[in-house]
Amino acid sequence: MSSLGLQALLLRGFFFSFLAWVSLLLVFGLYTVRPLLRCPQTRDRLGVEIIPGTIVLHVALALSWPRRVLDYLDRYANPMAHFHAATIRAHTTRADRVLGRACYAAHVLTVLLFLAWRAACSAG
Repeated sequence: MSSLGLQALLLRGFFFSFLAWVSLLLVFGLYTVRPLLRCPQTRDRLGVEIIPGTIVLHVALALSWPRRVLDYLDRYANPMAHFHAATIRAHTTRADRVLGRACYAAHVLTVLLFLAWRAACSAG
């Protein structure tokens, strides 16, 4: 496969994964994160929002990463800056967890495809 064909294929994959990620991010933010922000028990345990929208990624990450890693982070991270994964898991349904995992997977895929496209552009 030629260098231009690979670049075009990676760029097309990045474009579609970016669209999927943005749409999943919007749906996940509306149907999962918004109720968590309204609940007084979880409002202060979602982490610090430095850039608008990062709370949605925090919740998706809390529902995607392995429980053992998140329990370690809950014990040793700064409680003011870090989300509390056990509280998030306790206040979400199975459908919320599946949607969060899909959102986080689309995010990771988008980043990996972008990095592969940049590497293909600089190599070829």
